[in-house]
Amino acid sequence: KNVCNKIIGLDYMLTANVYGQQIAHEAIINALRGHFYTHNSPKALVMSFHGTPGTGKNYVAQMIAMALYKKGIQSQYYYFFNGRNDFPLQRKLDDYKVCLNH
Repeated sequence: KNVCNKIIGLDYMLTANVYGQQIAHEAIINALRGHFYTHNSPKALVMSFHGTPGTGKNYVAQMIAMALYKKGIQSQYYYFFNGRNDFPLQRKLDDYKVCLNH
């Protein structure tokens, strides 16, 4: 399945399963199209979702992984960080940054 079809599939998944987040839906699809279609970036695509609990941030991240990767969230190319769980201490921000860069 090529990338174009995967993004179309994700677009359908978001339409069918995510409500009241049209701006996020469009931003996600546009970011993926921009990353995969307009250039051959040597950098990984990083997406960061912000908002109050229960708005679907993790759900959408999982849908992206399921649409793009055969193994979904189990793919070696998918990394998920939850700020509250993975980076809980303000005083350790510099340490977290070092770990993320390695």
